[in-house]
Amino acid sequence: MFAQIIVDVPTMQTNQPYTYAIPDKFVAVVEAGMRVVVPFGKGSRQVQGFVVGLQDDYHGEVDLKEITDVVDVAPVLNAEMLELADWVARENFAFKISVLQAMLPNVMRAKYVKTVQLRDPALLETDAMLRDFFTDRFEVPLDDNHVTPEVLTALHNMPA
Repeated sequence: MFAQIIVDVPTMQTNQPYTYAIPDKFVAVVEAGMRVVVPFGKGSRQVQGFVVGLQDDYHGEVDLKEITDVVDVAPVLNAEMLELADWVARENFAFKISVLQAMLPNVMRAKYVKTVQLRDPALLETDAMLRDFFTDRFEVPLDDNHVTPEVLTALHNMPA
């Protein structure tokens, strides 16, 4: 089973549905109008998207990525709303993801949090600023509350 998904990346190049494989554990769950989490791009960046269609067959030549997670228990958009989103996007030259998100209440919209992960704990032995920043955690949110320009520089200079 396969799903057509509009990903939460509002650019002209991504203003189209992408086909993803539905893992066996989600086949009985995924429906059009639901939000899902999918890997997008050449890396493993996880983004939310809307399922806008389902299909039984895939005849492409590219290996498909799989849906990572299902956000909703039931569809948040019905068939009429998906059709309306197509029409609004087409008539207003708008990104379809923007139209789909506008149909949701604010509390249901995706909120992304940027984080920094510590991959080499040995770095903490030599850098007191990084040791204070990570304070016994291996993943820290990047927000304005505790990211000074000095910490940002130290993070930037960390080996990838």
